[in-house]
Parts: sequence; C-alpha cells; structure tokens
Amino acid sequence: MYPTCVTGTALCSDSKCHDTATDNAHCGGCGQPCPQGQVCSASQCGPTCMAGTSLCADNKCHDTTTDNANCGTCGHVCPQGQVCSASQCGPTCVNGTALCSDSKCHDTTADNANCGTCGHVCPHMDLQDVRSFATLATITIHNFFSYERK
Repeated sequence: MYPTCVTGTALCSDSKCHDTATDNAHCGGCGQPCPQGQVCSASQCGPTCMAGTSLCADNKCHDTTTDNANCGTCGHVCPQGQVCSASQCGPTCVNGTALCSDSKCHDTTADNANCGTCGHVCPHMDLQDVRSFATLATITIHNFFSYERK
C-alpha cells in the first residue's frame, strides 16, 4: 500500500513522499535532481536559496517562518504540540495563516498549493492570476452598479 502524501509533497517512484519545492533529488517533480553544487528552492535549482528561505545543515532550503524543524533559524525545533508561525513557536498560527495537514502554517492568499483553503491547489493559473482576476471582477461589478441610466 502506498503512503498518502500531505499537501505540498509528491509520491515518487521510491514510494516516499518528497517536498518537490525543496528536495534536491526531486526538485520541481519526482526524479528531477539539482546539479552538483546547486540547491532546490521554490521548485527550482539554483546556486542559493531563494528569498525567504535559508540553507540549513541538511543542505535544503527551509522557510524559517513556518518550518517546525527550523523555526526562526536553522535547527530550532518547535516543541510537540506547537507550530512555527511568523518565525516563532506557539500553540496556533498567527497573522491570518491557517494550519494545514502538513502541520505548517500557510498564507492561503499567497500559497498556490493551499489556494483559498488548505489543500486546494490553484487550477491552471497562478495566484497572481487569481488576484488579478478578482481585482478586475471587483472593478467590473463596481462600475456596473455605479452606472447611472439616463
């Protein structure tokens, strides 16, 4: 029986769940390793971690604002029953983030893998497209109701 992977991970051919956003051997998808000397950050291989992440001792890029095993800084583990939110360990998520099935706090307004709610992946367009569409729809509705008929 295959394991059930949490949101943000993929079941690869080794029958294990991998975080393809940070796994150097499965960067951006299963079986897509980063070249020697590069790290996987935000599903892309590069010479350094992308903004908002830190290269930790496991040679992976971690978001230290939400990573329970690297909260605030690499290697700082939150105690059992607490979560990392805004780089601090605590009993609940803060700043409008939501605790999802991967036991991490996510900003569901800015996370394509947790789009609007935990576990809902944004379909066929990225979150910026969704925000642009929502803004356009709001303007259109406002203009429609503001129009005065003569």
